[in-house]
Amino acid sequence: MKALSLSLAVDQATLLAPEVLPEVALACDAPIWIGLHFPALALEVCDFPEGLPALVIGQSGNNQVVHAACNVAMDHGIVPGMSLNAAHVLYPNLAVRLRDPEAEYRRLCQISEQLLCFTPTIALGQWRSACTDGSRRSKSGVTGPEDNADSLLLEVSGSLRLFGGLEALLENIRAEFGQPLAASTLISVAPCPAAALLMARNGLEQVVMEPDNLKSALGEIPLRGVDLEHKLVDRLLRCGLRTLRDLWRLPREDLGRRFGADLLYYLDRLSGMRGDPLRHVHATLCFRQRMELPSDARHSRLIMIAAEKLLGEAERFLQMNAAATEKISFDLWHVNRARGSHSRTTLVVRSAQADRQSGRFLPQFEEQLGRATMENEVNAVSITIDQVVPFTRSSEDLFSRRDRQTQDWTQLMDLLAARLGQDRVYTLTTVADHRPERAWRRVAPGCVSSREQVQDQTLEQALPTRPLWLLDVPQKIDSGGFSFEDDTERVEAGWWERRDRRRDYRVADAPGGRRCWVYRDLRMLKKETGPWRLHGLFG
Repeated sequence: MKALSLSLAVDQATLLAPEVLPEVALACDAPIWIGLHFPALALEVCDFPEGLPALVIGQSGNNQVVHAACNVAMDHGIVPGMSLNAAHVLYPNLAVRLRDPEAEYRRLCQISEQLLCFTPTIALGQWRSACTDGSRRSKSGVTGPEDNADSLLLEVSGSLRLFGGLEALLENIRAEFGQPLAASTLISVAPCPAAALLMARNGLEQVVMEPDNLKSALGEIPLRGVDLEHKLVDRLLRCGLRTLRDLWRLPREDLGRRFGADLLYYLDRLSGMRGDPLRHVHATLCFRQRMELPSDARHSRLIMIAAEKLLGEAERFLQMNAAATEKISFDLWHVNRARGSHSRTTLVVRSAQADRQSGRFLPQFEEQLGRATMENEVNAVSITIDQVVPFTRSSEDLFSRRDRQTQDWTQLMDLLAARLGQDRVYTLTTVADHRPERAWRRVAPGCVSSREQVQDQTLEQALPTRPLWLLDVPQKIDSGGFSFEDDTERVEAGWWERRDRRRDYRVADAPGGRRCWVYRDLRMLKKETGPWRLHGLFG
């Protein structure tokens, strides 16, 4: 089998001619890993003013050090690892931002999902997996911003034939990044993920196809640039070992006996003798589709036909993925051909219960479309579903219409919300607060889970009898002629919010026979008797 010709110099690699490279790549059945390193990732996620060199700093103990610098700052001698004070000495006018690991992690996940169109096997590359105290993490793979990931690993052996070879695939991958990220991205290729990641992290943009060539390609990498614990690297340097080639020249048994089995395991991963436990990236389930109208339309009939077809495609998408949704966004794209302007109207359709049937969302869209005001004609309709949940099929009873009645009720709530507004249709649920005016809250229909319903029922059984109708402002009443029941509910709460409530509530019958809920304020009482206030009425 033909192989790619390589230059053993650490600063460059030579590839074969483009017409020969696809033939070599297509004939290779071994794993091919692409390592992508983004040294400018920390700069991209920060907002910098124009005209000043950009600098991202991190915290190293009590000192602030440079984590990433733009090209202008690096031209003045500012490099990562330098203290912030030293950077200001070299160039006083700098735009400095504190590193945001969470934003970097979100951006890296976004890039990984964007690259899923090239291969389904993508993993976030973890770097410096040792903790700050030198202890090794027990978990494997990247799970959050704390893992300090700024690289990606792609296994592309199954994608070469589709994209016409390795060189064409690398060009397509780099084209996916926007500027300046594309210009600063370092790309390396190796038959194992650890080697591809290490080469990309150290700026060796080489293509190594054979495992036997890995030691030659990685040999000149300094030990300060490998993914080993700092204490272990210091021990190796004190022994006069400077590069990976120095480690591979030593007897394997003696090296493991003196420095531990972890070092041998890491060297085996770099040479392709052992595999790497990787956590693969999975795409967020999302559906987007657009349909152009045969002609510009202002009336709703043509728009409804397009929306119905789009909902049918969305229903098939949800069925294929065993999913359901509670929200669908419709975008109406307007065009004014006289002015050459374009605009968009967004209609959001929500459901009280997650569903995937198109008939559940179409009446609501028609209701909102009838009330929407459109200045320009519509030339296209698009649909977006970006929030999905696993589909749960309700149990059906042959002799009961309970499930159908529940579905009809939730669909009625959806239609009312579409006509009156989402904020005007709601249900009530209880809150763990003894103060009557704070013991409930508004929720959207269907937002109360079964667990909360059980808690509400338990709370309802534990509380004394209370009315559903509460007055906004309690009214002072004359207790003469009222017939009081014996049970008294004392409420003492709210002192932690400086809204102390100390009351004695009782159920009373008014002279007209109406059952009332009254109380006395204990803070204003000096005797056992005092003024009563009406707070609620029973139905």
